[in-house]
Formats: sequence, C-alpha cells, structure tokens
Amino acid sequence: ALRQRRTDILALALDLCVPPLSLLVMIWVGMSGLAAVVSILVGRWWPTLALQLEGALIVLALVAVWCKYARRSLPLASLLAVPLYLAWKFPLYVRFFLRPQKDWVRTQRGSIATT
Repeated sequence: ALRQRRTDILALALDLCVPPLSLLVMIWVGMSGLAAVVSILVGRWWPTLALQLEGALIVLALVAVWCKYARRSLPLASLLAVPLYLAWKFPLYVRFFLRPQKDWVRTQRGSIATT
C-alpha cells in the first residue's frame, strides 16, 4: 500500500489490524490483571488506572452503540450476557493461538434452488 501509494489498500490493512471485540476485551482483562499485580509489587498505579479508564471507555462505547442502534433488536439481558459469551470464546482463542489450523477445510454446499 505504501509502495503503491494506495490509501484504499492501506485502509484495508489497518482494518485487519483491529482484533475482534471479544479478543480485545480479553486482552484488556488480562492486561488489567497483570497491571494490578505489578502495581501492588512496584507501587506505581498509573498503568492500572489507565487500563481501568480504557475499560470504562469500552463499556461506555458499547452502551452508547446499544442505545443508539440495537435497543429495539437486542434486549438488555443479552447485553448483560456478554461475560458469558467471552467465557465461551476463551477456549476458542486459546486453541487458535496454541494450535492454529493449517489445512483448508472446504465447506460442503448444497444446490441453490431458484424460484
């Protein structure tokens, strides 16, 4: 993208750099825990406070998006089930990073009926 000076390819490359939201939240939780332990041992609290601010901003963004776009289609109970969803996704991400799939698995498709 940089050699060809194509901003469209650069935008796609930057989009690929953003992890899925569930993985981003899991990374945040892990880093928050690590920062809390380091803060207790070292006595410097600004990394933990910065990560807590980041977490508050993630929650604020999710609630704002839910209020603006998904309030009618997604009940609040589903939004409150996000921690369970993250717990369900955790083993998938662990397996993805520890034993990545190396073979292409072709999906079997049926015929498309035309009307």
